[in-house]
Amino acid sequence: MENWEGWVQQSFNFEWTVEPKPAEPKRKNKKVDYELLYRSLLQGPLTFSQIGQVAGVENRSSISQVITTLSLKYPVYEAQRGIYKLYGDDDYGDGINHKVLDQINGRI
Repeated sequence: MENWEGWVQQSFNFEWTVEPKPAEPKRKNKKVDYELLYRSLLQGPLTFSQIGQVAGVENRSSISQVITTLSLKYPVYEAQRGIYKLYGDDDYGDGINHKVLDQINGRI
């Protein structure tokens, strides 16, 4: 090492003196049973949090992703804010409420 007017030259140390942080374990994706969600929706409308409980996820963004994927597989829509249900024949069919027409005409 040479001292030149107050400066000290040091050689570079190629060995790391700081230990690297251990890697965080990756989160495993939870397998969602969309058939179970569909069967639950056949029973009646579900709220946002109920869908999360049935799917087994807690994070709001994860529940939103479950609802999005569910709506791609099954005819699900948001009936009111935070309440989801399946389209029925009257909701998704030709737009005519056949049940009411049948009641009016005495067929039921």
